[in-house]
Amino acid sequence: MVKTIKQDEKERRRDYENSIKCRILAINPPIEDFKVQGGLIFPLGLLVIISVLKKAGAHIDFIDCMNPEDKAVKKALKVDSVYYNVFGTCCSMETETKRPDILSDVPRPWKLFGMNYDLLLKELGEYKTPNVILITSGLTYHYRSVFKTISVLKKAFSNVPILLGGIYATLCYEHAVKFSNADYVVRGPGERIIIDLLKNKYNTNISNIPMNNHDEIPGPDLGVYFQRSTRLRHAPIMMNRGCPFKCSYCASDQLSGFVQYSIDNVFQYIIKCVSFGIRSFIFYDDALLINGSSRIDVLLRKIQARKLRVYFSTPNSMHARYITQRRAELMKACGFRYLRLSIETTDHFRMKENPKISTTEFLKAVDYLKAAGFDYRNIGVYYMVGQPAQTRNDMIDTMMFIYKQNVIAIPLQYSPIPGTRDYIKAVADGIINIDMDPLLTNRECFLFSGDETQRETVKRIMRLASCLKRSIEYNCNFSDTDPVSARVRVLLSAM
Repeated sequence: MVKTIKQDEKERRRDYENSIKCRILAINPPIEDFKVQGGLIFPLGLLVIISVLKKAGAHIDFIDCMNPEDKAVKKALKVDSVYYNVFGTCCSMETETKRPDILSDVPRPWKLFGMNYDLLLKELGEYKTPNVILITSGLTYHYRSVFKTISVLKKAFSNVPILLGGIYATLCYEHAVKFSNADYVVRGPGERIIIDLLKNKYNTNISNIPMNNHDEIPGPDLGVYFQRSTRLRHAPIMMNRGCPFKCSYCASDQLSGFVQYSIDNVFQYIIKCVSFGIRSFIFYDDALLINGSSRIDVLLRKIQARKLRVYFSTPNSMHARYITQRRAELMKACGFRYLRLSIETTDHFRMKENPKISTTEFLKAVDYLKAAGFDYRNIGVYYMVGQPAQTRNDMIDTMMFIYKQNVIAIPLQYSPIPGTRDYIKAVADGIINIDMDPLLTNRECFLFSGDETQRETVKRIMRLASCLKRSIEYNCNFSDTDPVSARVRVLLSAM
């Protein structure tokens, strides 16, 4: 009897299942917080580890609980399509849930974003028992959802070892070891240590692969998303891991050393994504333009020579110091659309603490970008608000300095990150307790635990920044009689 295509496919699938020597389940958990940017924020570290494990011969099952395109999430939301903003984020599944007692003083609703735990447990029932489970973690104050996801995984696969890694696991290592209930906590980049653990500690049948230098480590595997999704609108891209600057408020240097990936590998990754139908890329670099003449410029010229129709966004911000007229024109020609810069403060003394940009360099960069043809409404500039020693005048002066350049001023509400110089100083000054719950480093919580005058100043600045953003978008000015300008004038007079 002639086999049907379906029967043939079934047999091939059965043969593949029988050939699997090591089955890994990889999880990106949901998030519990007052608010999140929303949508698909790619777990790049985990996706790189997935690439490594596939190369070593493992079979990977993958669930990203934050993926709004996940078939189970879309079914629960009863939607067929998802709207994304320019940085690849969007409205995701969210459920209001009980706020932790320690955050009872914060007057905000507490929510679970992404696939809820009941739905996750149900979906896990569709999978065969893995040899090992990998789970990543995001911001330090998002650990509750990581712990709850581990509990769900233990319920579904009671005897399977769980390995926890990611940002929280690295920055709050002792806390994770003590409270997470994971079987092993990985600190820092995990590509090499995961292979060693799987082979020597958990006796799985995988191969050794060469990883003597960072160019031998494969890029992130996006193919695993198509296990549970039919499309990806955006792809993450990274030329450099880490950052050579050591800003007092940033933990980038604790998460990884500064590593620059092969330009050829990055270019081939772009080509592969284009073959999937993906043309929009989001740079996750903290230091994209470092060594630009031998790095980003070379990549962009390759894209030009190949005549690729692709688009780029830089939500992590670029160092304005390294933007030249020529580079701005090259970026524009190669599809850069939505840009973020940063000038955390214009206060002379505070700029000396983190000397990565001067006001003169910033002004030149903005002029170069505008001259290259970038729409001023697509240039956003981050600045810091709510740092413990920051004055009211500093916050206002920085915001107005950015606004006067006719670009979007975007306030970043300060959050103390464990291990940073600012965090250590805040402990020494008695502002925070070294043993405090990581939940209390949440930017909303930190705002409401501080000085009331500072809190009101930050809240007003956030409202004013929103009005200023709208005034830029609608090309208003302070002499106009429209409602936006009127609101700006009222808020300014209240400062």
